[in-house]
Amino acid sequence: MNARPVIPVLFSFIAGILFASCNIIDEWTAFSILTASLLLAILSLIKRVNPYPAICLSFFLAGLLLTVQETNPSFPPDHIKNIVRGSKKEKVNIQGVVYRSPEKFIDKTRLYVEVERVFNGDNSIPVSGRILLTIKSPDTAVKYGDRIRFISKIHAVRNFGNPGEFDHKWHLEREGIYVTGFVENENWIVRLEGGSRGWIWTAVEDFRNNLAKLIDNTFDNTDGKKVQGIMKALLIGEGGEIERDVREAFAMTGTSHILAISGLHIGIVAFVVYSICCMILLQSEKLALAFNIKKLSAAASIPFILFYGLMAGFPVSTQRAVIMIIVFIAALVSDRERDMFNTLALAAFIILIISPSALYNISFQLSFASVFAIIYLAPKFKLTEPAASFAGHMRDRVLTGLFVSIAATLGTAPIAAYHFHRVSIIGVFANLIVVPVIGFIAVPLELLAGLIYSFSESASVIIMQTAAVFIKFSVWIVELFSRLPYSFLWVAAPTIFEAVIFYLLVISLAESMKRAAARYALIVFSFVFLLDHAYWYSHLNYNKDLKVTFLSIGQGDSSLVEFPQGKRMLIDGGGFHDSDFDTGERIIAPFLWKNKIKNIDYLVMSHPQSDHFKGLRFIAKNFNVKEFWWNGDNAEGNEYSELMQILEDKMVKKRVVSADIVNINGAKVESLNPLKFGEMHDKNNISVVMRISYGDVSFLFTGDIEKAGEEAIVKSGRDIKADVLKVPHHGSRTSSTLDFISAVSPGIAVMSVGYGNPFNFPHREVVERYRRLNTKVMRTDIFGAITIRTDGRIMDTFTFL
Repeated sequence: MNARPVIPVLFSFIAGILFASCNIIDEWTAFSILTASLLLAILSLIKRVNPYPAICLSFFLAGLLLTVQETNPSFPPDHIKNIVRGSKKEKVNIQGVVYRSPEKFIDKTRLYVEVERVFNGDNSIPVSGRILLTIKSPDTAVKYGDRIRFISKIHAVRNFGNPGEFDHKWHLEREGIYVTGFVENENWIVRLEGGSRGWIWTAVEDFRNNLAKLIDNTFDNTDGKKVQGIMKALLIGEGGEIERDVREAFAMTGTSHILAISGLHIGIVAFVVYSICCMILLQSEKLALAFNIKKLSAAASIPFILFYGLMAGFPVSTQRAVIMIIVFIAALVSDRERDMFNTLALAAFIILIISPSALYNISFQLSFASVFAIIYLAPKFKLTEPAASFAGHMRDRVLTGLFVSIAATLGTAPIAAYHFHRVSIIGVFANLIVVPVIGFIAVPLELLAGLIYSFSESASVIIMQTAAVFIKFSVWIVELFSRLPYSFLWVAAPTIFEAVIFYLLVISLAESMKRAAARYALIVFSFVFLLDHAYWYSHLNYNKDLKVTFLSIGQGDSSLVEFPQGKRMLIDGGGFHDSDFDTGERIIAPFLWKNKIKNIDYLVMSHPQSDHFKGLRFIAKNFNVKEFWWNGDNAEGNEYSELMQILEDKMVKKRVVSADIVNINGAKVESLNPLKFGEMHDKNNISVVMRISYGDVSFLFTGDIEKAGEEAIVKSGRDIKADVLKVPHHGSRTSSTLDFISAVSPGIAVMSVGYGNPFNFPHREVVERYRRLNTKVMRTDIFGAITIRTDGRIMDTFTFL
């Protein structure tokens, strides 16, 4: 254990971080035990007894305490979070200072503002805290250090509230941001005098802005736009302007990591500077005899690493990367480079002490998993002695690169599958080309252009243009690979247990050539893996209950019906009419993958309005959809045409619903609307209405029908009684008439509404109408995803929030 002293300490600290989420021990109890364990460790050292148990316990408790303090901060009374009241977004007049460089995207800009004051007429009060302010424009004159005043609707940071979705709330809160705001354009923002946050950082930000302008001016044509965003991402860490299609191509080929400054980029810069310094210093025989050239060259790379970090604006991810590489350089200089595992553990330990919640950060997990895998696996791939000939030497270089790429891919595969739900089949080969070209050629060239920019702008432009040639080549390679069939696979999110089994399988396979025990372990873990697969197959396809989940999709509708014996129906997909936020990709698909669902037997569109069908496009394209049900109505617009084209290309069976009954594994599905297509011209009133019953329990899905549609259904004489009602039209006052609710007589009314929506749905009188009839009202903006499970007799209700 003492051979690698940092590793057990690191594991103890990580255990404390993980244990903090259980909320079992309060801070004072943990602090008391920590004090006692430290005294025990000191006593052990004095008595010459093994102190490691007490030391590990101390770091376990330290990890727990630091995590609790970071994730549960105390807020002063004047914090901006306390200004936000209720569920509605409040319009507030705010003054503050932009504390980091504006984050630009193709269609918007984000400002990070340190709040100073809030105004109410002629009066103002001092306020603290941070706001993330979004401007619906990619162009803004606001820059780092500006003092600004703006009027914006603000609200507390929150998630939609569905299993599997990205935890946006946690991500922002770790940056100290608890409130967000939005303005249509810069006309709502006034730049005030003063506001500088120190001349050093102001100078750095001005330099970064000049480099951004240099890139914009150098590549202002249409062809240059494709590389413009990538060049900014690689040099100054601003990746928001990368075109969506380009970013998607990199994601499909498993090379998207190269677009964000990470340990890979910092390490490559350090290696390039180290190699150049070695070449130069070895030219002097006196220096070679007087100094250790390798150590001197390694130390010389640190200023360039820090310069690169400054150019990137030193965001948290870059800070971690710089720390990691500097720790490795320190190990080399101090003759401790041979034990790379201990050095890697020390780097992780330092980062986690600074910010324990970094353990949950995707970039932290990917960086350390890939480096560990390379250190552990890459040497095991070596099959022959180094070649003597030039051809043999080049072959070894290529094979080494291939082995490193394979090792990194294996090390990060479960993490990438868990967070991004995709695995690139050709990522090993794409990385073999793209990483050397961008990492060892384009990035150093861009960094060189940045270094000499202040001395010669014309020379900097030439170097930038040279770097762009290699980036264009890389983009061409990536797009070529991405067009190959099955370049990647969408996958269900693995459980933590499955990820551990995968890593144990990889380790057992790697050790099986030398250790008999590893071969037995390989058999055992393979068997466990098969058992896990059998469990999920049985769980998904041989269930006996009916389960309905009303997803929290914002101001829209989406419900998943899971029938007995594995059949599934997705009713609507949500969507925002004025935004390219894809609810299918960002909310519904992660939920399905979280539950290991890949097949949708029935895809239902209640009616062709954006808040009901836009999210269906991604599902139709990337899931195995067998049938598409709709009311036969059409709509204009590219999104609707895209959905229909996807269904046509995948030869999905289409069915226009009529007043019929379909039996799906013991559940009865009755179509109640539209009664006669063409009698009503309002799209809402011809929404598909379905009643799904299983045993004695029934659900009624109503789309956006309004008063006329409700009256027609009631007059039809069909049985519309239901235990659970998906409230029509999000609880608007034009729906949920008293006669309709009385006819349905629901025990639970589910309202699918967006948080703080501009329509003020659900309307208060509608909510009261349901409550007067003793109906339990459940809203997705309050409860998140709402799941109701039934065996045909009893209902169990679960909420995500």
